Parts: sequence; C-alpha cells; structure tokens
Amino acid sequence: MGQVKANTVLRDLTPQIEFAKQNYENQQNIIRHLDVKAGVFITALAFFVMNAPVAGHDAIAKLRWSGGGSFSSFVFLISGLALVFSFLVAALCVQRVIRVRGFKDSGNTHGLLFANDILKFGNADQYYAANEEATEQDLLRTYTTQVFLLSMIVRDKAAALGLTRWPTAVCFAAWVLNVGTALYISSWR
Repeated sequence: MGQVKANTVLRDLTPQIEFAKQNYENQQNIIRHLDVKAGVFITALAFFVMNAPVAGHDAIAKLRWSGGGSFSSFVFLISGLALVFSFLVAALCVQRVIRVRGFKDSGNTHGLLFANDILKFGNADQYYAANEEATEQDLLRTYTTQVFLLSMIVRDKAAALGLTRWPTAVCFAAWVLNVGTALYISSWR
C-alpha cells in the first residue's frame, strides 16, 4: 500500500503582512504627530508665560492694594498666578505625552521587532538567522503584536494630550487678562 502524502496548503500571507506593515507605519506616524502637537502646546504656553512679565514690568511699580485701582491690581496678581499654575499643569500633561515609556517585551520568545525580543538572541548573527528562517506566520505575528502595543501607546498619548485642553485654555485666558490689566495699570499716573 502506497503512502498518501498529506497536501499541506500553505496560505500566502503577503497581503496580511503588507496590511500589518502599513498599520505599523500609521501607528508610528500618529505617535509622531501627537508628540509634535505636545511640543507645539508647550511652546505656545511658554510664549505666554515668558511674555507676561515683559508686559507687566511697568505695572508692578504701580500696583495699589487699597482704594482706587486695587481691584485691577488683584486681577493682575490673580491672573499672573493662574497663568503660572495653568502652565505647570499643562506642562505635566505634555510630559505624559512625550515621556519615555520604556521597552516592553512582546511576550513572544522569538519576536523579531521589539528591542527586548531582539536582544534575547544574544548577537546579530543569531538575530539574522532567525529573520532568515522566519515564516510568513512569524512575520505576521510579529507585526500584529507590535501594532497592538503601538495602539496602546497612541491611546495613552492621545488621552494625555486631551487633558491639556483645559489648562491650555486657562493659561491663554489668564495671559490675556494679565497682559490686559498690566497695560491698563501701566497707563495710571
């Protein structure tokens, strides 16, 4: 009796691998975009904080704590404190966006994309051999795992950037109020 060969149908995973690669690049681009947005936020807020003392320089000598003008002096002082406080809160939110998250382990003992997984190979030759021997299933698993973990980073960065909305609005409003009252107080004789 002759042996019957089992027909192993190998599925071509090239389209799935290409999709995963594209998704990987999209997640990386979103992460870069969120980091740039955080940088823009902090730059704008730093402009407000650094600009306010210039506008208030002449006003400080003219502040009045009782009688006429005391209300404007208190508004100037409170808006200055709100400006600094809201800047610090926004800076903490931005720090949560741009902070280093550390290297994660994919949990895959033969992962080919994560730094910690790659370093498990011990040297570049072993890593090269693993890449050379990798099947399409291995490559697809590696990409999809990386995309999933990048998506968690995107979620965390977007949430932290969303928290920056209110401190930024307060910072801007405090800056406008502070500069406006500083100009008003500076006009006193």
